[in-house]
Amino acid sequence: MQVLISAEAQSEFRHAVKFYEKRQKGLGKKFSNAVKSKSNFLQSNPEAAEIKYLQIRVTTVKGFPFTIHYTHSDKKILVVAIFHNSRHPDQLIR
Repeated sequence: MQVLISAEAQSEFRHAVKFYEKRQKGLGKKFSNAVKSKSNFLQSNPEAAEIKYLQIRVTTVKGFPFTIHYTHSDKKILVVAIFHNSRHPDQLIR
C-alpha cells in the first residue's frame, strides 16, 4: 500500500523536524524516524487507528506529542496532517 503525504502535512513534518533539531542535535532525526516507523506500520495495518472525524483516522507518534491524521483506500493511505497535540483541533477542519 502506498503512503501519500499532503503538501500541508509535509510542511508540518519539515517544520517539526527543524524545531526538534534546533532543540537538540539528533532529535529531529529521531522524530523523523518515529513518523516513518508509524507510516510503515500503517502500510500493513491501515485500519489500526480509530476513525475520529470525517472518515479521518488518527494515530500517535511514539515518543512525541504528535498525531498522524489519515484516510485510506484499497491502494493508498493519504496523510492529511501531522499535528502537534497542543494545537486546537479546530485548526484541522478548514
